[in-house]
Amino acid sequence: MGYLTLYIRASQPATNALRARLNAQAATHSYLATRGPTAGQGNLAELLRAIDAGEVALVLLPEQNRASAIRWLREQAQQLGAEADDFSTLGLAEALETFADALGDAADRAAEMEVAMRGS
Repeated sequence: MGYLTLYIRASQPATNALRARLNAQAATHSYLATRGPTAGQGNLAELLRAIDAGEVALVLLPEQNRASAIRWLREQAQQLGAEADDFSTLGLAEALETFADALGDAADRAAEMEVAMRGS
């Protein structure tokens, strides 16, 4: 088994807090440790492996476009869901809602970080 070390330019408490947030993010996507003292908790290493393998997609969207993108995705999902007459269309509607949720969660985390940075 290999090791990957990341250097974070921050204090140890800040680095530990970052690791905890990233492990929590891994848990929301069901990337969990399967053994050891953190079994059942989020596993950042597995999330990173999944990103590398293409299982998880990263999307870079400017902050000023997020709200309108989220709104549009939700509108499209609702419209597709209302008009759906097959499982494929329902699946697409669910995918659009998932994208909107992910963008909303990212916007919430960005806002939380901004507040935390102001408080530091």
